[in-house]
Amino acid sequence: MKSRTTHPTTASENESGKAAMLRLLLPPVYFEHFTLKEYRFRWADIISTDPSPTARMHHAALTIAMRNFDEFGSAHPRVDTIAKGMHVAVGTARSALHDLERHGWMDIQQRDGTTNNYQALLPVSCTPAIVELAARRTRQPSSGPDTLAVAYQVATGLVTSLGGNLHDTESFTRVRGQITKILASAADIELEAPYVIDYVLDELPRTVENPVGLCHNRLAEYHRKFARSRKRPAPVDVDPERRATVQGLLDMVTAALGTSL
Repeated sequence: MKSRTTHPTTASENESGKAAMLRLLLPPVYFEHFTLKEYRFRWADIISTDPSPTARMHHAALTIAMRNFDEFGSAHPRVDTIAKGMHVAVGTARSALHDLERHGWMDIQQRDGTTNNYQALLPVSCTPAIVELAARRTRQPSSGPDTLAVAYQVATGLVTSLGGNLHDTESFTRVRGQITKILASAADIELEAPYVIDYVLDELPRTVENPVGLCHNRLAEYHRKFARSRKRPAPVDVDPERRATVQGLLDMVTAALGTSL
């Protein structure tokens, strides 16, 4: 009789299983506005916007979300670790966690040892909070056709120049969205685009391990430091090969605008 070989579950299989579970458990309205890739951040935003949880529930939720969650809103810290992060007694933290579970914000499963598994959920009652958060995010300066065209070209150029994959449409869309937000708040997109490109590529190798993640981080820094202000990054000297890459991106922007930069 042949022995049956079993294969260990891979990390990617675990992640796809979590994703499938959340798609079944979360209110459909969530997916009308947000993606699973941003779930742990949006969950924290939504529970902060919803008025129904108590202050202690909010505190426990945000402590776990900011310190422990993976991208699918799952974590297994010790209760005393959560209590320490909240600066409260263990009993108080445990009570807040069970209130979150009772009101549908979290599923708590016992694990072997001294930890539980905490899975962030969204009760149907939080639909108004989801809609409010989505509305708040879209209250941005309007983006005209030129802005959208330039943002697309800059995003394409940045991701490809760093060795990224444009077929990862979800991540690419997020990069383009960040650039659109920066350009939409700029007085002159022709002047802003070169600064954005230089800032992302400044002193970086041509190929990086996580190009889309790097774009996210650098664009978020740029928006925080320079968007809607008169300050701009200091000009830097880059090697000729990098300068050629930057100029190629600027040429793409020029074509999108039908003007010269």
